Amino acid sequence: MRHVLIYRLRNAKREVERLLRDELRRPEPDGLRISALKRRKLALKDELFHLESGLVPVRI
Repeated sequence: MRHVLIYRLRNAKREVERLLRDELRRPEPDGLRISALKRRKLALKDELFHLESGLVPVRI
């Protein structure tokens, strides 16, 4: 079951990366949206790290 969650998180991270690239390519990128996407990407990266390493993530 954990491998399914890892797969979904990786796909979500790829989607966030795509959205971030698209936003950065706009003539006038939205700084707030970029910040939100970067925070989401980092959260996904952290969650993936914890799942892949077998650690329990800390939720704040």
